[in-house]
Amino acid sequence: MVGHDLEPMRAPLDTHADSRPFGPDAYIGVDDFAAALAGSPDWDIVVHEQRPRPPGAASASHHVDDVVLRARRRAD
Repeated sequence: MVGHDLEPMRAPLDTHADSRPFGPDAYIGVDDFAAALAGSPDWDIVVHEQRPRPPGAASASHHVDDVVLRARRRAD
């Protein structure tokens, strides 16, 4: 699972109006899935990290980093 790092989007766009493009806390993110899986005996988290966008990515100007999660179901 890959999602945008939403931390930079928490800062207001216009500090006089205290506005944001959207409420990041209104969305389920990669970290929420990681927290749910971390408490499960059925899953191992293999990767859970923040990664920078590759140079030249079309959306690199809007979203600087991604959050990556890779989990593996444990064998029975």
